[in-house]
Amino acid sequence: MDELLERLIYMLNLPVTATADEVAAELQKLIDRLTAAEAAAQAAQSAQPAAPDPAQWVPMSQHKRVAEELSKLQMDVAAEKAEAAVSAAMSAGKLAPALKDWAIAYASRDPQGFAAWAKAAPVIVAADKDAHSVASAASTDAGLTEEDRIACQLLGMSEAEFAAHKQEIARA
Repeated sequence: MDELLERLIYMLNLPVTATADEVAAELQKLIDRLTAAEAAAQAAQSAQPAAPDPAQWVPMSQHKRVAEELSKLQMDVAAEKAEAAVSAAMSAGKLAPALKDWAIAYASRDPQGFAAWAKAAPVIVAADKDAHSVASAASTDAGLTEEDRIACQLLGMSEAEFAAHKQEIARA
């Protein structure tokens, strides 16, 4: 019996001077730990979810198809919104027709950014004229270049005054 007590003292890592009551108390602690661990394992096992209900799930192929349709619809709506914003900016005279493709790409990528740009952009095309009349007016002007138009704006002169002055200089 002494030999068994010595082995238990050694296995439980107790001091050599431990009594039989101390060994029994340490063994009871181990039994309690094992019982608690067993109970926790059973609780975890019983907490496992039941088999999934097939009525709550859809096949992956159907999910992918619906997701693709949703994505396409969202892209179509975004494209329509972008075109509407670009059309509004063009009709307000803030966007030249030559920039339409750029504007649609920008409005598609960043709708809020395009809206801010359109709000802050100056009117560059008269709203009552369409793009064709603006282009034909520019081509039939008295030979004013884009630089001449910029100079008109900077000098505060009308294009007609500037063209007349330019013709006087050319004659002289």
